[in-house]
Amino acid sequence: MRASFIVLTNAVEGKDAEFNRWYDEAHLRDVTSVPGVVSARRAPVIPIPGKAHSQSYLAIYEVEHDEPASVIAEIFRRWESGEMESTDTMATFEATLFGPFGKEVSSVGA
Repeated sequence: MRASFIVLTNAVEGKDAEFNRWYDEAHLRDVTSVPGVVSARRAPVIPIPGKAHSQSYLAIYEVEHDEPASVIAEIFRRWESGEMESTDTMATFEATLFGPFGKEVSSVGA
């Protein structure tokens, strides 16, 4: 089954550069080394005028496994055990596992 693990984060105020360096150079490598995680990508929020946002960064991890929740459990186990490099520059995070996706609808060629 293919699933998407969505993580929304914020850096500690004034620590965005250090947070992004850790995330891009260490954390993505650590998470993608977990069996079942097939890809990862990140993006900063693009503010929408008049709309507040609670998180500044998005990470999407694609998971391919018969039991995707077990892959996420392994990520958290490694994080909590210290097997993954940690940081004191992450202020908050939210994480949710979704999938599999249903039918895709596109406006291309409509």
